[in-house]
Amino acid sequence: MKLLIVRHGVAEDRELFSESGKKDELRPLTERGRKKTRKNFEGLKYILPHVDLIASSPYVRAFQTAEICADVYRKKNIYKIKELEPDAPFKLFLDWLLEHKTKEVVAIIGHEPHLSFLTSKLLSHAESKSFLLLKKGGVGLLEFIDKVQFGKGQLVFWLPPRILRS
Repeated sequence: MKLLIVRHGVAEDRELFSESGKKDELRPLTERGRKKTRKNFEGLKYILPHVDLIASSPYVRAFQTAEICADVYRKKNIYKIKELEPDAPFKLFLDWLLEHKTKEVVAIIGHEPHLSFLTSKLLSHAESKSFLLLKKGGVGLLEFIDKVQFGKGQLVFWLPPRILRS
């Protein structure tokens, strides 16, 4: 199995959005963020021609990123899963992923620093360290050869958005 890890695109400013009184979960992508995100996925498609399943945090900015991913990859369904919320326990995500281990390529869209900590754990089983940083709109690809479990992932690539757009 390959796991495509995607950080949501550029969203509305956190502080300005909080002045509206709305919860952070409702903060959307900016128009510029949507355009850049589409270009990111179009570039990614040259490197990774297909995905089998797309899952997203239920937060608006992540789900909007997932919708763009689904459009570029011509997928109809997006799983909206609480396991990708910013404070979700990594074990819950691993349990969810194991339910889909027959898929060749699973794409997940979420948030920092959650994704970097999750990726570090999938690569090295590190308990509380992150040795990666994913920029907004950036992507990483892990591959699991034998088993899908913590410490068994192999890093294929970790790309910032400017590389994807080029």
